[in-house]
Amino acid sequence: MWRQQPFSEPSLNPPGEGFGTAALFQKPNPNPSGAKRVALVFSIHLERSPYFYVWKGIVPLYSTAVFAFVTFALEPEGLSGRVGMISTLFLTTYAIQHVSIDRLPRLPFGTAFDSVVQSVLFSLVGMVVGQCAAYRVARPHPSSDEPFDTLQAERVDYLTLGLMSAYLLAYSIGFCCLYRVYRIRTKSGAMRPWCSGPDIRNRWPVIEGYRLWLDDTFAQKHGKSFLGQGAAVAHPEVNF
Repeated sequence: MWRQQPFSEPSLNPPGEGFGTAALFQKPNPNPSGAKRVALVFSIHLERSPYFYVWKGIVPLYSTAVFAFVTFALEPEGLSGRVGMISTLFLTTYAIQHVSIDRLPRLPFGTAFDSVVQSVLFSLVGMVVGQCAAYRVARPHPSSDEPFDTLQAERVDYLTLGLMSAYLLAYSIGFCCLYRVYRIRTKSGAMRPWCSGPDIRNRWPVIEGYRLWLDDTFAQKHGKSFLGQGAAVAHPEVNF
């Protein structure tokens, strides 16, 4: 039977960046001398604070998409003005990405920020295609004296507006930014319980569990000089 005791050790992660746990496991040695082997196991979960990327990257990116929707308030006949405004916002999206990418870690896989960039670019391209289609559908034949069919163009605009709005709200914000991030954090991120880890040591039975959160609240209360004592975890065999 494994027995776990609380253990304190200074953590290297800064306040607001994650939490650390430590445990001392003791297992009786089957040799006749009765000696014990001691295994010291640390579980340090680090989580990058997302506020910088949310306010400096994700919010400005979605703001460009909102401004792109304003082009549907222009007359469908003025295609050049619509395309010119969306083209400017298209370049603005790459400028925001260039400013934020210097502070992002170099990873071999896509992140939530990458998904936002791709979805905003796709929505801008979809708006341009829809507005061009609205103009082509409503434009009269060059040899005809009929006026520009504004009603037909507005129908195409409404269709494009509905599709792009559903894409950004349901897929980009709902699935990529909320559901996917929540799933990653609970399955493999900093919020994953110790017992759900992939290693063999995560299968060891836990009798007692202690967790010390080094977040902004802890830093405001104790500062950076006091480590503190971890709080006991209820039902550690499941929650730790």
